[in-house]
Formats: sequence, structure tokens, C-alpha cells
Amino acid sequence: SIDEKLEEELVNLGVKVLKEATVERFEGKEKVERVVLSTGYAIDVDMVFVAIGFRPRVRLAQEAGIRLTDSGKIAVDEFLRTSADGVYAAGNCRAHRSAIDGKEIPAMLAFISAMDGRISGMNVGGEPTVKDPGVVPSGITAAGDSYFGFAGYTEKILEGKGIEFVSAEVEATDGYPAAIENAHPLKVKLYFTTTGKIIGGEVLGKSKYISGLVDFISRLIYEGLSVEEVISVPSVAFPAVTPSPLIQPVQIAALMAKKNL
Repeated sequence: SIDEKLEEELVNLGVKVLKEATVERFEGKEKVERVVLSTGYAIDVDMVFVAIGFRPRVRLAQEAGIRLTDSGKIAVDEFLRTSADGVYAAGNCRAHRSAIDGKEIPAMLAFISAMDGRISGMNVGGEPTVKDPGVVPSGITAAGDSYFGFAGYTEKILEGKGIEFVSAEVEATDGYPAAIENAHPLKVKLYFTTTGKIIGGEVLGKSKYISGLVDFISRLIYEGLSVEEVISVPSVAFPAVTPSPLIQPVQIAALMAKKNL
């Protein structure tokens, strides 16, 4: 899976990955010197970064009597209007819904907040007309010379939600023919519901082509396309910058998945 490949890349860079352990305590005299884990393992350290998540700043909304969701974020309608007349909410403080199943999801990311700003900015000046399409969870990161990306619901999330799915994985290159200079390996894995609707994807490669591919898969999920529709979606091709038109990994992965439906 993509997360296993990411962990492998981090280990190759000399990062020690410790899982299924929690921090019991910090030790040291005048400064932190070691971290003791629940497994009993102690790590000598010079500095500690603690990432404990984020909590939306909604005090102003609370004082104004604006309705919040059970998660403590500002509730909005499809136009980003709050329960207070003429008041909109955008960004990390407001509740976001998945475009896949409509359930509230964490979406504290810059590109989501930017989308919110555009929607609320266009709606606030008059009769609102621009709707929030919901969020397809997606992201990109890099480790070493590799790029990793995902869109929608991936294997662990689908299993956690108890959703039955079919998947297919394709290996290609981000240029063609494969022997062309600067062509890098590319891997794409897609997930479909048992009714044939695309619901997620993972990508792994060694070029920034990954960014566009994540956006492309995200758009297919937004549109709720069937496996047949994904197979027939055209993709631009040019030898130096894309996979071969005969082995477009998204369309080929959909073709493979259809055989298992």
C-alpha cells in the first residue's frame, strides 16, 4: 500500500518509525532529555515536537448564538450560511462534509479554506448562488525523491467504515516510451464500490505529475463516475510528461476493476 511505501522511504532516509506506542512521559533535568513510550522504550532527544491536532476557534460564533455541530465547528448550509442571518463561515472553523457520503470530516487544509473563501466571497454580496460541493479528502506529500498522494477513501478508511469495495493497481511510467530520459515509475491504485462507483485512489511516483493525477482522480470522485465512465474518460498525452495513452493508469485500473465486479 502507499502508506507502507511511504514508511519504507522514511526508513531509508534514516527515520525510525515507532507504531502502536504512546508517550508515557518526558524526562530530563533542565530540559527534555528523553521520551519514554508505553512499550518501555526510551528515546534520547534534543528537542520534541508535539502534534496533537487542532481545535476550531469558534468563541465569537458561540457568543453570537450561532449553531455549532457536535464536533464543535460552525454549522453551515450548502451556501456556507450560518444560523445567523447574513453571516457566513469559511475555513477551519466551519464544519465540512464529505462529497462521497455526506458525513462530517476533518478538512483543515489550505486548499479547502481557499475554496471556502471563494464560495463565501461570491455569495455574501447578494443572493447566494454558489454551492459548496463537499470535500473529497485528498492530499500529497513527499519523502526522499518520491511523491505520495491520495484522493477519496482508501483501503483502511473503507474497511473502517465497513464499505465493501473492489480495487485494482497499475504500474506505468510518467513518460513514454519507458526508456525515454527522465521517465519515472508510476503506480496507481483505485477503489470502487461493489456497485461500480469510484470512491478512492492512491498514487506513488517520482515526479510532480502526481499532483495533477490526484486532482484528476478527485474530480472523478466528485462527479460520482461509474467504472465504465472512468474507463472512457480521455486523458491528454505527450511523451515527455505523461504516461502512454495506451497505458493511462487510471483508465487501465478501472478496466481491471470492472473485471472483478
